[in-house]
Amino acid sequence: MTRLGKIGMMTCLVLLGQAAGVRAQSPPDAWKVTVAPYLMFAGMNGEAGIGRLNPEVDVSASDIFSNLQFGFQGYFEAMKGNWGVGADIIWMALGSSTDTPVPANIDANQGGFMFLALRRLSPALDLRAGLLINTLQPTITFKDPIDREVSRDETWIDPVVGVNWHTPDTGGRWGFAVVADIGGFGIGSDFMFNVQPTALVRVTERSSLTFGYRWISLDYENEGDDDQRRFKWDVLSSGPFFGCAFRF
Repeated sequence: MTRLGKIGMMTCLVLLGQAAGVRAQSPPDAWKVTVAPYLMFAGMNGEAGIGRLNPEVDVSASDIFSNLQFGFQGYFEAMKGNWGVGADIIWMALGSSTDTPVPANIDANQGGFMFLALRRLSPALDLRAGLLINTLQPTITFKDPIDREVSRDETWIDPVVGVNWHTPDTGGRWGFAVVADIGGFGIGSDFMFNVQPTALVRVTERSSLTFGYRWISLDYENEGDDDQRRFKWDVLSSGPFFGCAFRF
């Protein structure tokens, strides 16, 4: 396990221990809040382009974590009755290198901020709809024979719709969920999808450990104009994750 992974696991265990003492029950009509920090070990595959240049992106999870300068990932949810709101936040500052089609270093700050309205359709199914704000600040440094650096800041918004199927919350030790979202529809990205199967094991009445796998794909292109270069980001990020969830 990487050093960052060990720190994340230790943080979860400490917080779980603190949550073990909480036993008060919330009134049936009260807000139910979930806070779930997590750590995703994602690799990235696809194509990134600035101007006429389109280097391939083929980066393993170990490469990303070896070049990770800072990262934060977390999910937040508040439900009252059958309605609620949620937010899924990812921020990474990282770098990588490629030799295809030309040698280059790629450094990027990447953020995804998904804000959702939630509607519970049944004890096992939630409808999700909202916006995904994507921001990228890549810098591509081409080596010989080009020997050139190009950079670009790009932010766009994707409408998102999806579902969250989950086992009903009956207080059992184990639980499972599958989130599936699609979006973009040519408004921001041409197309995006997010698929996330998750398993959880309850540690206390109000805290759980979570683990699963996630695929996030963005297919976005801005043709540019007289004032800016063309920008392309057609990349699939995927990998396992683990975290902890706290319910209040």
